Order: sequence, then structure tokens, then C-alpha cells
Amino acid sequence: MSGPRDDKTTHFGFREVPESAKAGMVGQVFSSVASRYDVMNDVMSFGIHRLWKRFTIGQAGVRAGSSRSRSFSRRPRANPTGGSRRYE
Repeated sequence: MSGPRDDKTTHFGFREVPESAKAGMVGQVFSSVASRYDVMNDVMSFGIHRLWKRFTIGQAGVRAGSSRSRSFSRRPRANPTGGSRRYE
């Protein structure tokens, strides 16, 4: 009968690996697909992911050159011109 193991393990794919090694293994997977990531998404989603990205960016109100992110947790303040609300 063996005692409790000192080195903790975690799942990586269909294997169990030491917890200390997992971050490096995940990094290797990302590095191996990074240059082909957009092509892989195009193939797997038939290009629909690009529509979802445009939709999400539009809903978030992100604009090119924007230096200030919009946060919905901010308190709205009245707009003196009577237009839509602005966020502080």
C-alpha cells in the first residue's frame, strides 16, 4: 500500500501531468497554433466567428483610436445637452 503522493497532478488532455509542468505545456500548445489561429477559426466556424467578433465589438462600443474604455459599472451622469447618458 502506498502513502499519499507528494507531487500533485492535474489533467492535460487525456493525461495526468505534474501541476508544475502544466503551464509550460499549455504555452507550447498556444505557441504551436498561434501563427495559424485565425485560419483555424475560419475553417472550424466557416468564417462565422468574424461576424460574432464584429457584433461583439459593436455592442461594446469600441472604436478605433479610443483611449478610454467604456464601463457599465460607472455611474451615469446627466448630459447637459440633453442627449444620451454619459458615463464617468
